[in-house]
Formats: sequence, C-alpha cells, structure tokens
Amino acid sequence: MRKMTLVLACLASLVLAFTTCKKDESTLNGNNESEPCWKFDEKDGTLYIWCIDMPDFVKGDTSTWHPWWKHDDSIKRVVIENTVTRIGQFAFWGCVNLVEVEFIEPSSVESIGENAFFLCKLSAIKIPNSVERIGNSAFNNCQRLHDVNLGEGVRIIGNSAFNQCVITYLTIPSSVEQIGEYAFFSTIGTNWQGQTGWNPLSSVSSLRPTPPIAHKTTFAGSNDLRAGSLCVKKEYLDSYGQAVGWKDGFTIIFTRL
Repeated sequence: MRKMTLVLACLASLVLAFTTCKKDESTLNGNNESEPCWKFDEKDGTLYIWCIDMPDFVKGDTSTWHPWWKHDDSIKRVVIENTVTRIGQFAFWGCVNLVEVEFIEPSSVESIGENAFFLCKLSAIKIPNSVERIGNSAFNNCQRLHDVNLGEGVRIIGNSAFNQCVITYLTIPSSVEQIGEYAFFSTIGTNWQGQTGWNPLSSVSSLRPTPPIAHKTTFAGSNDLRAGSLCVKKEYLDSYGQAVGWKDGFTIIFTRL
C-alpha cells in the first residue's frame, strides 16, 4: 500500500511538472492566445518564436508592445520557427543588439511587417522564398546590413524597406512586382568596410523580364547620387532603359547573356 502511494505521488509530481513547464514555454504574459508563443534563452541571448500568427505591435505602452520588450537589449539572435506565418510590425524594433535572424526552413512566413527590424545590428539577412511582402521600413536604419538575399517569392518591397543600410550588391528576383520609394537608398555613414561617405548600391541585377514598378528615389536620392550599375538580360534592356526608377536610378545599364 505504501509503495502504491509513493508511485501515485511520483506520477502526480511528473504531471504537474510537465504541465507547468509547458505553460511557461508556450504562453505569453496574460495568456493571450492571439500573441505569438516565445521563449528567451538568457544564456546565449536567443529568442525563439514558434506560434502561427504574430500580431502587429503598437508603440505606446507595454500592453500593446511586443511581449519580449524586457529583453530588448539582451536579444542577440532570433529564431523564427517554420510554424510562424507572419512577422508583425515593430516586432523587433528596439532590439539594438540583434545581429542574427534565422528562419527555420521550410519557412511559412508570408510577410514582414513595417519597422519589424528597425535599427537592429544585422549584417546579413536571408529572406525565405515564402515571403511575399516586405513592409515599409522593415530593415530601415540597419546600418551594418550589407548582405541581403531576397527570396524568390518576394512580390512587394515597401517604402524605405532597406533605407540607410550599406548594401553594395543586390539581386532582385523575377518575382518582384513593386519596389517603394527610398527602398534601397543608402545615406551617408560608415559602411561595413569602414569606409565613410555616401554609399549607394554599387551593382544591381534584376531577373524580371519587365521592370518592377519603382520610383525615382527607389535607388537614388538625386541626379548626383545614383546607384552604380544595373545588369539585365539583353532582351530586357529597352524596357528597363525607359522605366521610371530604373532609367534614372543608375549610372549605367548593361546587359548579360
């Protein structure tokens, strides 16, 4: 009888421990099921997010701000699990020490919200093929960001999406339909090689047969500050040479086989 009592007590303890652990790892403050599930590892500064639908966050007070705000200064790495379908606006705004973002493949993220990574310390980002839309100022002011790999599913790139970054070379996939104002305009500052001054894009390759909708300021801030070269296939040359944002955004347009 005593043995049976001990066994039942142990089982009860295990169930309680499992339930508590599951709750701590999978719920947010206030147990709001509309918010993403997340966990922060203080040992290595990694934030893990794995729930399906991340809401948009609103600056103002802690009730509308992203729930990991207490860790903003400590977050160095973010892992987006493949269950997440969207990254909300202002999701990582203020995470000034964030240097790495990993999307677990096959990714399910379809959109990256406005100001999502504003002012982070990312040096490189690989956008998954699942992403269709990159919001306004999504990576604005990431002043160390020089390596951008756009996924083959991206259709829309918002205004100032990569403004004030230090991207040097860029390939625009054939899926891109529209690019906003100042999306890839880099301003004065120090780039990743330690060079100070104006740092517009040096070279862009566009793989789309017809030019994506763009603006005069998409790549260039003025007639005196254009991006370097635009590379397209020979059969695309005429259309790019006449399109707004493309004809006036680059110093030279040349072809490749």
